[in-house]
Parts: sequence; structure tokens; C-alpha cells
Amino acid sequence: MNSKSILLLMLSFFISSSAALGQELRTGSIELKKGQVVSLITSKPLSGTDELRSEYFQKVFPPAQALGYKSEGMFMIKSTKLHGAKMEPHVGEGNLMSFFTWPNGGAVEEFRRETPNWSELEKSRKDIWEELRIVRMTVMKKTELNFRSDKIYRIVFVWLNDENPDNLNRYQKAMKSTREELGARYVIQWNKVDYYHSFIEPSNVPDQAWIIEWPTSEAHASYISSDAFKENVNLFMTGVSRFEAYETTFYFEEEN
Repeated sequence: MNSKSILLLMLSFFISSSAALGQELRTGSIELKKGQVVSLITSKPLSGTDELRSEYFQKVFPPAQALGYKSEGMFMIKSTKLHGAKMEPHVGEGNLMSFFTWPNGGAVEEFRRETPNWSELEKSRKDIWEELRIVRMTVMKKTELNFRSDKIYRIVFVWLNDENPDNLNRYQKAMKSTREELGARYVIQWNKVDYYHSFIEPSNVPDQAWIIEWPTSEAHASYISSDAFKENVNLFMTGVSRFEAYETTFYFEEEN
């Protein structure tokens, strides 16, 4: 893998960037096959670790790419909302959430098994990042994700409330027509998260992950100020023990 490819990957992997803000309107799709693994990644690097990050990427990306690891694009975070968390957001406005795919779960395991000194590289992450959040989900059926660079994408991670496990579904059904009237759509929903990595909360795995497209930030604001939302929000709040919501815009992986 040449140095330009490494640099592009580094820019899209955990690092904040304002360069993408000038990107012209683009539309595109990402085809996901059954069995593929999606990784959504955010991080907060420790200060003074640029050289360590560069060395880490140089060692990790080549074997990962050889096994089909691919950057599909990135989400530029505009705002972050947490509920039920015992921490401040580790990422906020201007940070990136990277969107990577593996061809299948076997590739992930082979990478971990065959990458030279992987256990030491994995341990070195704590010397590089204050927080490193990796959320992985398996694609359950062939899916086409359609994105536009002028739309808003809310990425939501949900932890269910075991005392009221059906309330979230009741909320979703009750609010379906309101979302549609305001032009929102689910890009994809995962009802199971396979893997969760966090330095801050290593064992607190979310139950679900969603990507929801909204026409504008104002459309979502209209949603949460609607009468229907006010009538049904208690179903949501009693159906989850915690959630994280990231309002983002999508930026496509640049072609060489």
C-alpha cells in the first residue's frame, strides 16, 4: 500500500478534519452483502501522539486492507446528545465517525490472529487514545445504503430498559407517520451489536444501532417539538436505559 493511501486512511480514521466541509453535493450508495461487518469508529487522541498514531496505522492498515478492510466514507459530527451516560461526550462538533467494512467476521478474526504482534499493538492503543470507540454490527441481509452529502444523518446507539423491553417498539410504531411526514427514513437498523470496544465503558454494549436520514436539522427539531412526540416520548424514555445520538453529515470516500 503506497504512502498516499496510508495518508488518506489516516485522515479518515479517528482524526478530526475540516477539509471535507467544502465538499460539493454528492450522492451515492454503498452495497452491503449479507455477512459483511460494519465498523463505526470514533476516538479522542491523547495530545502529542501524532507519531505513535502514524506508526500504529502503518502497521495495522496494510494487513487489514489485504483482508478486505475498506473505508466507505465518514460522518462529520455536528452535535452529540447523551442520555443515561455517566460521562461527557468524547466526540463533538467537527469530529469524525469513520465508516469501515470487513467482508465477513472470518476476516476480522484472521486479522487478529495473523497480524504480527497484534496483542502488543492492541495494548498500545491506550498510549495513543484517551478514548477509542469501535461498534461493530453484522449485515443480516443484502442492503443498499443511499447517502446524500446535503442530508442530515442521526446515528443512534440504544441500550434497552429490561423492565420495559417493548416500549421502544411501541414508540417507533407510534411515531412512524410523523417521521415520514417530515421526510425522515431509516437508512439501516441493527437490532444486535456484535462487538463494542471502549476504554471508558468496556462492558456496556449497546443493544441496537440506527442510521436515520433527515432532510435538515430543522426537520428533526420539528419532530421533537411535535404533538405526537410529546404524547409518545415517555414510551421512548421508559423503553431505553441509555442512548447516544450523533447528528452528522456524510462524506464519501474520495476516489484516487
